[in-house]
Formats: sequence, C-alpha cells, structure tokens
Amino acid sequence: MWGSHKKATKLCENCGEPFVPRRKTSTYCSKRCRGAARRIAEGAAMSQRTLARRRREQGLSRPAFYPFNEEFFHTWSDDLAWLLGLIWSDGCLKGDSVEIVSKDRDLIEAIVTLIGQEEGVKKRKDAEAWYVCFTSQEVADWLRSLGLTVAKSFSATFPALPPAYEAAFVRGLIDGDGSVDLSSRRPGQQVADLRVRLVGASPAMRDGFSRWLAQYGIPYTASHSHDRVWQVTVTKQESLRVLYRLLYPTPEVSALARKRRPFDLWMATPRARPGRRWPRDAS
Repeated sequence: MWGSHKKATKLCENCGEPFVPRRKTSTYCSKRCRGAARRIAEGAAMSQRTLARRRREQGLSRPAFYPFNEEFFHTWSDDLAWLLGLIWSDGCLKGDSVEIVSKDRDLIEAIVTLIGQEEGVKKRKDAEAWYVCFTSQEVADWLRSLGLTVAKSFSATFPALPPAYEAAFVRGLIDGDGSVDLSSRRPGQQVADLRVRLVGASPAMRDGFSRWLAQYGIPYTASHSHDRVWQVTVTKQESLRVLYRLLYPTPEVSALARKRRPFDLWMATPRARPGRRWPRDAS
C-alpha cells in the first residue's frame, strides 16, 4: 500500500539487542545504554572533576579535614584574643567549622602559624583572596558561648573577654573590618593626619566598641549609611596616641603589618602641638 512501510531495525552498540531507531542517527536502544557506553572505564584517564564525581557516587568522598592545635583555644593569650577579633570581623561559623577569609595572605599565614595547621593557607577560586578553615565541635561550642552566630553581620555582639585581652581583640577587629589611613587634605599641609576607623553592621558591636573607647577617654565620631552600615572613627592626636599604646604595647604582638605601618609612621613623625602659637609681648 501507498504510504505504508516498515522501519528497519538496528543492533544496539552497547547491549547488542535489536531495536527500531527513532532517528536515522540513533545507535543505542535507550538512554541507559547510551550513558553506559559513554561512561569512562575504571582505570582510564579522567579529569579531577570526573574522579571526584565517581568517588562521590560511590560514597568514598568526605569533607576535607585539616588538623590543628585545639589546645591553642584552651588558654587566654594576646594572640588568642587577636584571633577572636579576626573571627568576629572576617570570619564565619559554618556548623562546627570556622573559616577566615582575607585578601592579605600574610594575615592568613599568621593565623595558620598560631593554630599549628600545616598547609592551612588556601586560595579562593572566585576571588583574589586566601582563607583558612578549621573544624572542631569543642572550639565551635566555645565560640558560640562567647556570642558568635552563623549569620553574625547584623547580630554579632561584643564578647565578654578578660579586660587584659580586650585591646588585642579590638586590634583583630581593626585588622579585619577597620582601616588605618594617612592623608594630607589641607593645602600646604606638611605632616599627614591619621584616621583609625572600624566599620560594621551590628548595632551591638558598635555599642561595645564605643564603650571600650569611652572607658579609656578616647573621643570618637560615629556615622551611619543608608544600608545600616556604621563607622566609628578616631582622629584626635592625643586619642590616637592612647589608642596606639593600647593596640601595640610591644613590637612583637600579632598584627596586620599593612595597617600597623601607617600608625608606626605617624607616631614616629614629630608634629606641633594643637593650638595657635601667639607672638611674645615685645615689651
């Protein structure tokens, strides 16, 4: 009859069974056979991505774990308080894991040295930044008891620390979310001005940092932007000297060199006392 015909059968290239192809170019009887034929054989060369997928499908993969010295968190020290400041600023809590990200590799290297994590410096693939990650339920529970939360940007609180270590904690905050800037804005200015600023979004952190400055008689200015971000700034000369002695009591304390350097330079530069010099009475 006109218009009637029977499609020719083919043999599947994978299982060898005859089948009626839907298309002239079909060579497999089903998607399963097509997938099985294209699957890379065990032992054959494959990419790291394919190898990782194979291990994940077989249940052989597990989260990377990098051991570190948990005893570092058992005793209060200047270095521990500084590290807490970095966690509260540039860090985050993910379950029982703590991750700290920074664009300053030397900062991450200093953290790795403190916690004793060999080869702990990792580079982020999506940005020019480095990070360190360590996992411990004991340490995570202790950080939570101090007030660290998963989503801390708007809810972080200024933790209750031993008073002797609060300055080191503030140094970590400034190394993470602060800035130390030298600038000459006035015409004919011969000596640069210094401005130390801490930026954040948590009202509780702003209030805690402001109280800490106030207890040492350090005046500051506070301002807010439309997106709930605040900044607390210290600019007066005598206040900056007091702040410097608190943050950097010795040259050996842990600190981000990029932010300490302008403070050291400002402290070492002679400058006139504030106020106008009146001429002596000629009589």
